[in-house]
Amino acid sequence: MLNLPAFLTPEYYRMVQETSLVVVQACLVSFLAGLWIAIFSFRAAWVRKNSSLAYCGAFALLFALWNIFFLSSYAQRDLEIWNTSISTQFTYRLYLALGVLLPSVAHGLIRRIYQIRYFLPNSLHFWTGSLALLILFIPLPVAPALITSIYGLVSFALFSWINWRLWKKYLRAKDPYQKTRGLFLSLGLSLSLFFTFIGQIRAEGLSPIPLPYVGSTISAVFLYFVWQMLMNPRLREVRELMLGGIRVVLLTVVLGTIFLSLLVWVGDNDPELFLFNTFLAAFIILNVLEPIRDQLDSYIMRRFILDRNELERVITDTRRKIRSSRSTAALSSQVVSGLRKSNRVYRCGLYLLEGSSGRFRLLGKSNLGSAATVASDHPAAEFFRKHPEQHLQESDSPDAHHILKELRSHLGFPLYYDKELMGFLLLRTSLSASNPYTSFSQSEIALFWGLVHEISIVLSQLKHFEKQDQQQRFAALGEMSAALAHEIRNPLGAIQGATHLLASSPSIESSEDRECIQILSAEIERLQSTVDQYLRFARKSETKVPVNLRVLIEKSMITVKPKAQKTQTEIHWEPPSEDFFVKTDPLKLEQVLINLIINACEAFSKHISVEVSSSPSDPDMLQISIRDDGPGIPASVLPNIFTPLFTTKSAGSGLGLPICKKIIDSLGGRIFVESQVGKGSRFWIEMKRLVNKGPAEPEETKSG
Repeated sequence: MLNLPAFLTPEYYRMVQETSLVVVQACLVSFLAGLWIAIFSFRAAWVRKNSSLAYCGAFALLFALWNIFFLSSYAQRDLEIWNTSISTQFTYRLYLALGVLLPSVAHGLIRRIYQIRYFLPNSLHFWTGSLALLILFIPLPVAPALITSIYGLVSFALFSWINWRLWKKYLRAKDPYQKTRGLFLSLGLSLSLFFTFIGQIRAEGLSPIPLPYVGSTISAVFLYFVWQMLMNPRLREVRELMLGGIRVVLLTVVLGTIFLSLLVWVGDNDPELFLFNTFLAAFIILNVLEPIRDQLDSYIMRRFILDRNELERVITDTRRKIRSSRSTAALSSQVVSGLRKSNRVYRCGLYLLEGSSGRFRLLGKSNLGSAATVASDHPAAEFFRKHPEQHLQESDSPDAHHILKELRSHLGFPLYYDKELMGFLLLRTSLSASNPYTSFSQSEIALFWGLVHEISIVLSQLKHFEKQDQQQRFAALGEMSAALAHEIRNPLGAIQGATHLLASSPSIESSEDRECIQILSAEIERLQSTVDQYLRFARKSETKVPVNLRVLIEKSMITVKPKAQKTQTEIHWEPPSEDFFVKTDPLKLEQVLINLIINACEAFSKHISVEVSSSPSDPDMLQISIRDDGPGIPASVLPNIFTPLFTTKSAGSGLGLPICKKIIDSLGGRIFVESQVGKGSRFWIEMKRLVNKGPAEPEETKSG
């Protein structure tokens, strides 16, 4: 005959007083869990000003005290620990009083969870309070066992009443959020009530029920899930909490069965077999835990969380596709079209930092419907710079809600390259931001983080390839410039000289001939200007010396004055109240300023303003700003204006602005542009301010 361990035999659960230390352990665990939940609930309630969390903390605190006072009473009575008549009576009365108060606090918690004025009659608080005071201060007229039974039945009946009302509310609910929450609360409370009722009957020695004392532990776990539900008020969080709890229970049953099936064969006097089977059970559990958990997670996702499973599949497919992207436009298209395949993403957008303007630009395939560009100091960008490893969700705070509402999104992630914010991904779930059914769960956010890291890697590679491509363009143009200098400049000079002689020849009398010579001379000058641009592009930077920007700009104004008069453009220049100095190549910087102002004149601008000031973002930097009221630059053209050979002018070379950028880069500065069609453009240069205005040794600069 098989010899079972004593705790598996019916004789172990006798009707006499229970002496198992399992009760002590279960009560201690439940006390610590309840106290932990109470502390964090009160803290969250204080921060969020949330009454539901406050009631959750109150219930958790009463639950913890109920366990510890029951343990104290039980230990003194049955285990003969701290056995004094005064302490026994005191802890016993508190245990009963707290037990009858728990349903009243639970009623208040549920009212605030559902935000309703009526759930059970408010007289419940009066009667439960009266019963608690009665047991605390009135001498016990009958046997303690009868009092325990009466108070226990009252508490159980009140909790059953609450649970019945919860079930009715679940059946009547039409809102999926309320329905799922009601089902979760009702099922959890049913399990807690059942096992607690059975456990207390056994612990009080009222019936030999062959079940372990797990009621308080199950109640503590249920209370933890309630707290999590209040901390994350989203339907998906509640649903995943429920399924997570089911998964834990199933894994516990499977692993417990494995452990028990190996230990059940151990006899009372066979310690070697006990040790062997213990290690064998541990080995089996460690090897089967991961596969079972993975299979169980996969099954739960496929059967119960279909949209989350679909989102994971879509994100995995999108991550695979974006790895082959060869441009930011292709990357944006892959991300947007990929995520739109999931019902969880309604709209999405990708903002990238634009080097030419210093602003974040929404890539073309994005369908957020938000602003085409946002400033580099936008609150969303500032948040991501301060918190590079955090996402921004509308439910995080009122500020987060305001920031994302402006960007017409619900969730945002930062995109980093070499520790620098280069953009952010924004997602929108539905048209209703307040609908909890559409909010992203934490597990879904974790999936998006994987996609964000993949996008950052691809963007880093694209930036690297673009930088290499630009360097190759500059190198090729430098070689071409040298060839032009040798092959074109000298013959062109001879042609230009001959044209001037021809124009001054007295033999040319016909007006048509003179007009042809003028056209020829103008075209030669334009060709000479183009050759000069190529030569400047290839020329090495000279020396850097301290330069007074006021003097340099006034000198540039004299140079561009004839051009401004010819185009009837008015240039406004107001010298700064103090002199600003930079260490630079004055000829190079003057060339850039002249080029930018002439470009503005040729853009049919009527007014151009030139300003010098400290940079608003960095007081150690100076800013030279050139603003015009011309037709502006189209958004589709703006990202390419500093690309060599790119031009929208029929007679343009596509070198003017690239030369400006190359010069400013070689001088250690930065050049930016912002423009709106119909309102004009603004170019500005940022360079490091020279505090020491005294003479400095010139230093050789590297070629760009």
